[in-house]
Amino acid sequence: MQSSILPRRFSMPEDPSTRGYEYPQSNISDLSRITPLIGEEYHEHDRRNDDDGIVIPFIGEPFNGIIAYLTRSCHDNPAKQGLIRITGNSFNQSYVRVMPHLVEEGWKGWWTSLNEAGSYVSVDFLDHKINLNAYSLKSYNASSEWRHLRAWVIEGSNGSGWKEIHRVKRGGQLNGYNKIATFKCPNNNFFQTIRIKMIAPNYYGDWYFFLSSLEFFGILD
Repeated sequence: MQSSILPRRFSMPEDPSTRGYEYPQSNISDLSRITPLIGEEYHEHDRRNDDDGIVIPFIGEPFNGIIAYLTRSCHDNPAKQGLIRITGNSFNQSYVRVMPHLVEEGWKGWWTSLNEAGSYVSVDFLDHKINLNAYSLKSYNASSEWRHLRAWVIEGSNGSGWKEIHRVKRGGQLNGYNKIATFKCPNNNFFQTIRIKMIAPNYYGDWYFFLSSLEFFGILD
């Protein structure tokens, strides 16, 4: 009889066309020392004028973006102060309560979803919209080939359907212990809600979505 137990290891070759910017493992504990693997041309991307919103580009610090700006603005976690709302298909109520920590500087834990296809995390900016052009993700504290993101899509919405912004089919940048990676995603549209959704099983072979932290870059309107 064929066993229904999932394999411990499940991996596919990376897709080089969707490579992000992975940070040296030795520098993860001190983000101020991180040197991103990013081309200089991206630092020179076009800036909009003040009438279009607050420009918060990626300049080498993976968690110093729009969320960090809102944190400084309210002197607290913006999810706890009602500036943003974070939702997802959480594993249980305990992980629903964990979700605000995904945008909390220095948090050492993780969030996880139900084991179902299309597991996701959404960030609703409520009274604001953002023009997203880069984002950072951090994996949880498990070794490679475990339940780390392998393939996902970034989508935006203004309340009526979702528009794809960026897709990673086979990304290995987050396959490991507390891995941090930043991905650029050229985009001309403003969205109130940004969603990160799994489009294939994780490296373990199931649909649990584990995440420790996230950040967005672009223009806050």
